[in-house]
Amino acid sequence: MSGVELFGVLLILYGVFVFWTALKQPQVIWEMAHTKLFRRLLTDKGALIFFHVVAAVSLLVGIGMLLWG
Repeated sequence: MSGVELFGVLLILYGVFVFWTALKQPQVIWEMAHTKLFRRLLTDKGALIFFHVVAAVSLLVGIGMLLWG
């Protein structure tokens, strides 16, 4: 497994984790200082949209790295 493929797998895992966090909103993660800052700046709905976009981009880039890397 090359470095590009490993990074692609890590990006996919990160994307899945962020999607799970945005959907389930576990208290441990949702009450962290940086998450509270996002929620305060972007409102709860904006923070959810932001997390979904970050997860989707990381999934797409990770899949692209596996396919073409």
